[in-house]
Amino acid sequence: METLDNFCTSFRIQKIDIIKIDAEGSEVEILKGAKTALKLTSKIVIEVNSDELRNQTKNFLESNGFKRVLEVETPPTFLIYFERFEGMI
Repeated sequence: METLDNFCTSFRIQKIDIIKIDAEGSEVEILKGAKTALKLTSKIVIEVNSDELRNQTKNFLESNGFKRVLEVETPPTFLIYFERFEGMI
């Protein structure tokens, strides 16, 4: 299985402006495979389809230095925009 971390390493990616994830329930697993890539990333847009995934995603990204900037709810979907600000992490 290819992870974002493996992809970034293979292609020597040093900076990511934005990541957009809509993975039908696998969002947290994708993020777990991107711990190094997240350090290179300034913005993330993620779509989740439940309160549980919204909370898991929020907790994971906040523990990795991101802050939720905007959340749009169109039940049952949440579109959430996170950003890493200077001085975080």
